[in-house]
Amino acid sequence: MPAPNTAPTTPNGLLTRPLDLSGARRGGHPPRGPHGCHQDLRQTPRLRARTALLATGTRAAVASHHTAARLHGLALPSTEGPEHVTVPRTYRYLRRHDLRSHTRALPGHHVTRVNGLPCTTVPRTVLDLARELPRLPAIWLIEDALHRRLVTRPDLETCLAELPRSPGDRDLRAHLAAATGTTGTFLQCAARIALADAGLPPFTPSYDLVADGVTLCTADGAYPEQRLALEFQDPARAPHWRWLPLGWRLKTFTWRDLVHEPARFTTAVSEYLSAHQEPD
Repeated sequence: MPAPNTAPTTPNGLLTRPLDLSGARRGGHPPRGPHGCHQDLRQTPRLRARTALLATGTRAAVASHHTAARLHGLALPSTEGPEHVTVPRTYRYLRRHDLRSHTRALPGHHVTRVNGLPCTTVPRTVLDLARELPRLPAIWLIEDALHRRLVTRPDLETCLAELPRSPGDRDLRAHLAAATGTTGTFLQCAARIALADAGLPPFTPSYDLVADGVTLCTADGAYPEQRLALEFQDPARAPHWRWLPLGWRLKTFTWRDLVHEPARFTTAVSEYLSAHQEPD
């Protein structure tokens, strides 16, 4: 029978010294749990965050950035990557392949607890990440948080005003201005940003196509006056089309069109809108 874990802990459950998992990694086997069962410490966002906090060896560590985003359920480009923590400026800087530490100022009201673990609040997490992510993922992070009402725009503005100035503030404010909270999927957001960059009018997102009082389907986007429906093909989602009302036309765009070659998307929409423009 394995010996019980007698490592001293602090009142909040953190170890009083850094947690060393290097032996388990070198041996290729995760630590053993009850009855000799293997435990995957990265199985859930909470376990991943708790492991990162334990590894710092300080009670003052707070889960932040990607790690906090996973705890809050925010939209991230990927669930993989190292864990992130924010520690006091006097604490040693950590930069490992599986753990990154940050030392930016962290007021007490920028910290909350999720499932018992200390982490940055939703507004602070969104702003921290939006400074580091590429433009489209950063805007989508803000857009999704606003759309799902995980945060409000005044919350973000207040939090930003409390942060020290940074060279990336201009881009961050541009990301905040570009996010409207009106689109519910990543491809809808990518399409809306591409149209705005091209100076084209926005579409109506998630538009119900109705005929004789019956909803035939919901378009990802639509220009009702021009009777143009837009479908954005997401590889993770099955096709959802059934029928179109008479007089409507459907144009379908792929992930590649919207994310990697947005000019193809905006050119096609521009040509259709110009051809179906109402005469003066």
